Amino acid sequence: MAKSDYKEYRVRRAMASDAGTAVVYVFDSDFGPQARALVTIRCDGSGRAVWCESIFNDEWYRTKYNQRSTEERHKEADRKENEPIGNPADQIRTIAMGMWYRAQLGIMATGELPLVRLAITKTSDKWWSPVRWWVSLRLSLRHPVSTNRLVTYLAIIGVGLGFLGLALGIVSILIALGASSKG
Repeated sequence: MAKSDYKEYRVRRAMASDAGTAVVYVFDSDFGPQARALVTIRCDGSGRAVWCESIFNDEWYRTKYNQRSTEERHKEADRKENEPIGNPADQIRTIAMGMWYRAQLGIMATGELPLVRLAITKTSDKWWSPVRWWVSLRLSLRHPVSTNRLVTYLAIIGVGLGFLGLALGIVSILIALGASSKG
């Protein structure tokens, strides 16, 4: 990744309803609105990366987040970590993500979350793209929900056993064909 691919983002905590999901919300005018996309997010400071689903410039989420944020600020006097998500058109880049992804990126600040230099790379929308399959596998192996990780491990084991069974079947057919040609 080139240093020019990294941009400063204001990091915000995801709403409680989204904290355990594999979705992050990105507000950046460089991206158009998109329902869901697989992305790779790299952190400049730590060099770490996460693979997740992202929703870009979702006005509904921004409105709900800001309403929640306003209510929280009234409860607790002037807490900066509840600062609203700005309008991407105003060149204010913001990303809302749960603790799971912040920890994987090494963003473990308490209180106000810092400005962080991140590179966000969208993956191809084509289902046959090998990169998309790789990103999907990485997302599943590092998903915030442990049952999703378990299912992915079991699927990998199942595919491996399937290939082993196919190989043993081919070997047994070849052995049988070799024995019948001698007889």
